[in-house]
Amino acid sequence: MTRIAFIGNSHLTAFKDAQSAIEGRFPDLSLSYFGLPNEVFFQSEHLKGTALNLKMPVSEMPDQVIDPDGEHALDLDAFDLVLLTSHSFYMMHVLTGLAGINVLGLRPANERFPLVSLPCVTDMITDIVQSYALRLRQFFPRHAHLMTIQTAYPSIEAVDHSPVLAELQRQPELAHLFQLFNNAVQAQCHAEGVSLFPAPPDHLHSPFFSKPEYARQRSKAADVPTTLADYTHMNADYAATLFAQIHAELMA
Repeated sequence: MTRIAFIGNSHLTAFKDAQSAIEGRFPDLSLSYFGLPNEVFFQSEHLKGTALNLKMPVSEMPDQVIDPDGEHALDLDAFDLVLLTSHSFYMMHVLTGLAGINVLGLRPANERFPLVSLPCVTDMITDIVQSYALRLRQFFPRHAHLMTIQTAYPSIEAVDHSPVLAELQRQPELAHLFQLFNNAVQAQCHAEGVSLFPAPPDHLHSPFFSKPEYARQRSKAADVPTTLADYTHMNADYAATLFAQIHAELMA
């Protein structure tokens, strides 16, 4: 039996929802889940040796654990593979910055956006991603069983709910900027010794946007109101297909 732990924040929910599908396809796996909210996730007090623990007793924060009935401490050495499922490398910071600028004067002259050179944009992306990769390395040890999964990009339908993402979509050189971001993520992970599983290309609708069928919104009942989070968090179909690719690459 191969033991796998999924660790993450709210994005972990997609993998928890996909548990039955994953176990049905791969019955030789034993799955565990460990979830914390963003404000608690990156705190070095959680890590002692190879044991990942909550900072405070769970009884003091029962509403802060995604799966209250699940594990509250994980010994990383007890698993054959530990998947860190919720790491965006400050993607939304990057997207916000790219949405409001005119790179190399490529936008129409009547659009009054700050003019920024491509080298400056490249440095901005690198600095933002590097700060995240450093934080990731400070929190997690260099452990042979750890793999970081890059967080999915927002659904293309998110542009109808976010002025920033709608503006981003209008960037003339979006494909080039997307490549700069992905290059930075891979380069900084390599520099910090972080094992990375990047966002799969076949999940993409277009640069910086996922296919709409993978958004959590597509899994909700038609009469249930949706928020922007339902377009930035993915569903069980996304998690199941992504895990199948991880399985094929690492365990086949």
